[in-house]
Amino acid sequence: YGYVMGYSKMSMQEDFQVLRLIGRQICYTDTDSILFRATKAQLKLYKDRFVPVTKALGGMELEGEYESAKMLAAKKYICIKASGDYEWACNGMPARSNTKTDVLAKFSSVLAGNVDDVDY
Repeated sequence: YGYVMGYSKMSMQEDFQVLRLIGRQICYTDTDSILFRATKAQLKLYKDRFVPVTKALGGMELEGEYESAKMLAAKKYICIKASGDYEWACNGMPARSNTKTDVLAKFSSVLAGNVDDVDY
């Protein structure tokens, strides 16, 4: 377990360095993920180096391409696609209990300074 965690940290550091070298700003990072802005050419440079064709130890997985994102705190973020659809993660707010909740509206409200209840 210690080896995997150590390897993960070293791999993430290399990701950060390469993203800086290709002129990208990191928007959000977690223990196993990075959200950054990139042009198509910059994304290709990144993918060619870090996203293997088949799953591999140390390889990153491209989870999606988004138009924008909103972050509340660690492990509380929402990623918005060009279509307007979105994907979200918010520890403490289970997806199965919030299937009818407009999570984007909740995030926007909280970022505007409001306190909002959720269906949980």
